[in-house]
Amino acid sequence: MTTNRSLTEELQSVLRAHSLDAPEPSAAIDDILARTIEADSSDEQPAPRSRPRVLGLPLRPAIVGVAASVAIVLVGAAVVNTARHKGSTASTASLSEGSAAATQQNRVGAADKNSSGDSAAPSAAAECARPSDRVSASTVGPLTVPQTGARLSVVVTTCTDASGVATGSQVDVVSQTGSSLATLVDRTRAIQADFVIVEGTRITVRGYSARLGGAFDYPFTMSPDGTAFTAGPTQRYAANCVADNVRVSIKNGPIRDRTQLVQVVNTDIYPCALAGYPTVTALSGSTTRAVAAATIAGPSGGVSGSVAPVVVLTPGAVATALVELDTQTDGTGVCPASDRVRVSVGAPARTVTIPVKLPVCGLQVHPLVPGETGSN
Repeated sequence: MTTNRSLTEELQSVLRAHSLDAPEPSAAIDDILARTIEADSSDEQPAPRSRPRVLGLPLRPAIVGVAASVAIVLVGAAVVNTARHKGSTASTASLSEGSAAATQQNRVGAADKNSSGDSAAPSAAAECARPSDRVSASTVGPLTVPQTGARLSVVVTTCTDASGVATGSQVDVVSQTGSSLATLVDRTRAIQADFVIVEGTRITVRGYSARLGGAFDYPFTMSPDGTAFTAGPTQRYAANCVADNVRVSIKNGPIRDRTQLVQVVNTDIYPCALAGYPTVTALSGSTTRAVAAATIAGPSGGVSGSVAPVVVLTPGAVATALVELDTQTDGTGVCPASDRVRVSVGAPARTVTIPVKLPVCGLQVHPLVPGETGSN
């Protein structure tokens, strides 16, 4: 059975059929169609048989013009809507949704992670000061974009020399696919990132630089759409540990006859920061017997990972560095011993000379770490 439909209904049917996923014609479009047909019907003449027909409808020029205009509007809307839909799909595919980020505080650089999947690590490796520098990577997250719920991560890549002393860190915000969205701290600034704190849309990078005079907070705020990261005022929370605010000594280590500990105590009323190794020189009279080799770890302990940590000492707090003694001989059947040891810590350095006998064969010192064991 064939159902008779009005010209308006036929036009709407055509437009709907060609508008893809555009919205239904609005009341305004319905009104335009109705008025156009009404105006055209007022002077309607019998149509020539040669006039083209679509879906059985005779189309007059006025109607064709209006229909074409409306179709253009609807198809345009469909294209825009389709593009938006595809863009939204791509966004949610590459950035998985998640709940609002809880406060997180992660120490970085203390342990290596396999960074083969991180896009930031190769770029940081290319920027290291020396080809021999090693790159370690740590990831902090998730950081949640308020408007979309997309999850981002903060990737910290640190360049270190052969002894594990950091030559600089780079801090990037990356998407879940690993593409970099923003660089918060650039490696060329020679700042060693120590902590990254994520709290809502706020990211705080805690970093240390002996050259800049201590440990600093570098705050950043993410925009609601996750496209911009605005830097806030930098604040130093610990100055360098220097000669005037620390006490340096040596005591027995955890393994008798094999280890000693360099101990550093903050004697000031303010926190101080340091990183790396004390300089340990074994002396006999005025003769230098040996300078301890700076190594990240050894048989008796030291630092896990490949980066010497940043140490922030609150008033009265202690840091230690493990000194390892090798009692093997030097080829003559005996291992010479020192009668005193000179130790330097801090920048500018606090230097002390302590009367202590140490075998000087294979002397090693590991990085300063918080606490009293010399290991982390």
